Amino acid sequence: MLRAVNKILGRLGENPVTSIENKNPTVTVILQAIEDESLAAQGLGWWFNKYETTLYPDPDGRIQVPSNLIDWACKDKPSIVRGKYLMCSKTMTDNWTALGVRSITGTITVSLEYNDLPHSFQEWVTARAGIRAYTNDLGLEEVVQLFMQEEQLAKEKVMSDHLRHVSHNTAKSGMFKRMTRYIWR
Repeated sequence: MLRAVNKILGRLGENPVTSIENKNPTVTVILQAIEDESLAAQGLGWWFNKYETTLYPDPDGRIQVPSNLIDWACKDKPSIVRGKYLMCSKTMTDNWTALGVRSITGTITVSLEYNDLPHSFQEWVTARAGIRAYTNDLGLEEVVQLFMQEEQLAKEKVMSDHLRHVSHNTAKSGMFKRMTRYIWR
């Protein structure tokens, strides 16, 4: 995180800091920009923060979701997130034991701390945060163009890493099946 802050500070023409606990107002702007951009980018779901899971009711019959949850997509039982718990979207209750449910499977997307992100993703977030911090602090100029170029390169690297980690099979997609049916008519 300190490296990212100093990278952005350098682009803004300011001196590096030795700690992110610094009371420098620009550091505060940069830290907020990094946090905002990291959460926005992670919300898309990537190989490192999106996975299938099975959740189980606690003794009270409620299913608690992780505190760093960004998104939940149910697979077998219709459910939505309300606060810290899953709620049945048909009955609008959070007592799963009363409904006879022993587990729920779904896809979960969580937010990770900046330092726990893959390097390529950190670089992308830093570039995006640089753009935000610069425009929030100083306004638009040529430096934003440099930040935008860095952001695009970093994004391409993240996409490349993502495609390498996620298996894709278009032959199983609905669109592929419709296309083959149409072609072989």
